Amino acid sequence: MGCSFLFVEGPPAPNEIPFRRMDDSFCTESKTAPVADIVLAGAVPLVGLVRLSEPGNSTGLSSTEAAVAVTSVLVLSGVELVSSIWGFYTTGKCRRYTVKALRSERSPQAPLPIPEQR
Repeated sequence: MGCSFLFVEGPPAPNEIPFRRMDDSFCTESKTAPVADIVLAGAVPLVGLVRLSEPGNSTGLSSTEAAVAVTSVLVLSGVELVSSIWGFYTTGKCRRYTVKALRSERSPQAPLPIPEQR
């Protein structure tokens, strides 16, 4: 629930010293968490609403309880959707930051490495 909020890390702020993590990255570039969020944002209301509208549904919910259940499902779906949007935005920022960082590591004055000839 809210995978991007939990697992996606953005690039360092401009006034912070960048550091590389153990996987040699500065931040989260993978879009796995935002994709999981968007799948859950679509699946949660679908499953919840289908379950509540099944013919012969013997859940015994009053109209108030059913309204609370539907509202809960929609709120959870909304949280997943917002988490997904934030995750895609943050991983995009991370990718742009990483490209800039890698370009700055290779200064234009430094000669390019010569490949070995066999």
